[in-house]
Amino acid sequence: MIKRLSLLCSLMLISLSFAAAFADGAGRQTIAVIDFESIGSEEHLGKAVAEIMRTELIGANRYRVVERAQISKALSEQKLQTSGLIDDRSAVEIGKLVGADLIVIGSVVKIGNAYTINSRMMDTKTGEATLGKNVTGNDLNLLTSLSRNLLDDLFGNDGQKSSLSKTRLAQRSLRIIKAFYGTGETQMDVTEVLQNKITNSQIAIAVTNDQFGRDPLVGSVKGIDVRYETDEGQFQVFAYERQNLILPSPLNVRITAKSRKLEILKATYGNESTQIDVTDIIRNHILDGSVAIFANNVFFGRDPLVNIRKTCTVRYRTEVGIFEASLDEEQTRIIPDARDRKIQGSPTGHP
Repeated sequence: MIKRLSLLCSLMLISLSFAAAFADGAGRQTIAVIDFESIGSEEHLGKAVAEIMRTELIGANRYRVVERAQISKALSEQKLQTSGLIDDRSAVEIGKLVGADLIVIGSVVKIGNAYTINSRMMDTKTGEATLGKNVTGNDLNLLTSLSRNLLDDLFGNDGQKSSLSKTRLAQRSLRIIKAFYGTGETQMDVTEVLQNKITNSQIAIAVTNDQFGRDPLVGSVKGIDVRYETDEGQFQVFAYERQNLILPSPLNVRITAKSRKLEILKATYGNESTQIDVTDIIRNHILDGSVAIFANNVFFGRDPLVNIRKTCTVRYRTEVGIFEASLDEEQTRIIPDARDRKIQGSPTGHP
C-alpha cells in the first residue's frame, strides 16, 4: 500500500512538473538567430544585426530565444564556418541541434552607400522557408532601426507594428563619456566631436582623420577608444582606423564592475623573453573606477614582437586586494574583474 501511494505521489509530481513546464512555454516557440553574413561590409555588421534581433525577441517575451553561445557550439560541432553563408539545409540541421522550432538566417549587403539586410525564417520541422524579407537604408545610423523593421516584417500582423517593436522601440539615450583617438601614449580627446555626431541616439561613422579634424600621429595606424552610456548602462568599444564605429552595439563590452580605488601597479605587453612596459598607457585610460584594456599593437602604440602572438599582463590594486589579469593579443578586458587571480597581501601592501 505504501509503495502504491509512493508511486502515485511520484506520478503526480511528474505530471505537475510537465504541466508547469507547459504553462511556462505555452504558446511560445523556440527561435534561433544565426549571425548574418556580411557581404561587401565588415563582418561585425552581420553579427550586430543578429544580436539586435535576439535582444528584441528576448525583450518581447513572445519566444524562447536560443543563446548565441549555443548556436556557436552547434556550428563548431557541425564544422560550419560562421563567416560563410549557411544554406537552408544546414540552417535546419543547426536549428534541430539547438532545439529551435524556427531559425532565422540572412545577410547584410553593402552596394555603394546602401545597406540591405536580407533574411528568411525556416521551419525546422518542415524544412521550408516560411518567410523571406529584406530592408534597405542608405546610412549605417539606421542599422538598429532597420533590424527592428525587419523583425516587424517577419513577425508583425497585417502590417501592424508588432509588440516586438512596441516593447523596445523607444530610442535609447546615448551619451559619450570619453573618447580618445590615436595610438599608445599619443592620444587626442575627441569626446565632444563624437558627441556632436550622434543622430537619433546612434552613431555610425568610419574612423578616419577627417572625422576628428586632424591626424594625431602621421604615418601610424590609429584607433578610437570610446566609453559611452545608454539607458542600459555603460559600455566600452575600440575600433581601428578605417573601421566602422557603431554605437550603441550589442557587441560592445559592458562595464559591470568598478573600484573606489583602482591602481595599476605594473603592466607589460609581449612574451616571456621580450616585453614592453605599458603601465602608464593603461593608467591614462582609467575612468570612473575602471579601465578597458584592448590588447593590441595600436592600443599600446607599438609591436614588440612582429608576427608573434603576445600577452598583456596587468597587476593592479583595489580596496579589496591585489590582483593579476592576463589577456592574449586581441582580447578585451575590463578591470577590475572578479575572475582575476588574487595575489596574497593586504590592500595597502606592495606587490
